[in-house]
Amino acid sequence: MSSQTTADVERSVLKRGWLANQSADFQRAVLQRTRLVSLRAGEHVFHVGDATGGVYGVVSGGVGVLIPGLGSALRLAQVLRAGVWFGYGPIMTGRARVLSFRATEPSLALHAPIAALQEIAASQPAWARAVGSLSDFGVDIAIAAVSDLLIPDSARRLAAVLLRASVFDMNDPPAKPVPLGLRQSEIAEMANLSERMVGRILKRFQSLGWIEAGYGSLTLADPRALRAFAAED
Repeated sequence: MSSQTTADVERSVLKRGWLANQSADFQRAVLQRTRLVSLRAGEHVFHVGDATGGVYGVVSGGVGVLIPGLGSALRLAQVLRAGVWFGYGPIMTGRARVLSFRATEPSLALHAPIAALQEIAASQPAWARAVGSLSDFGVDIAIAAVSDLLIPDSARRLAAVLLRASVFDMNDPPAKPVPLGLRQSEIAEMANLSERMVGRILKRFQSLGWIEAGYGSLTLADPRALRAFAAED
């Protein structure tokens, strides 16, 4: 991961997502106040209840969003990919964090301190609106997750979840294979299915050539076929 250049990093976060949709001068203001951090697989970025820590933009790898249930257990709800920014809750609400974030695989992210974004937002009204729009992108992600879970057919729901966990825009998946750095148990959590059911469906997808499964690894061999299947009525 150390081979990433500054240009590579900026290209990754400016290709899509929140910062990509802002003006060039705002982009420069944010990037000048960030630093690149490496995240180990399984490393927590935030825990529920944390109050500080700033905002992160995923450069490579994946960061899982964990939601607390009625008990104390956390459940994986989403995996954030390159271009997605997270951790902005305290900026918007002033409250402690209500979600946990954990790297699902070795990852790179840009970190911007909360104070830096507050400084940017205070400098001019247009930039305050740009910082505020972070929450809009978070709502889009939440809507996509809820939409997947409302798919009644288990196989189609799983296909949708596999796409959402591996690509930025599941409505426009790439034609090339995409690796998925999740365990079967984590996939089951995201799809609200039993591991046994997930195993059966994955074998079906593998027989169709849509995925490739190895020891502890899973690759979406044909993301577009999965997208077409997930969208069927």
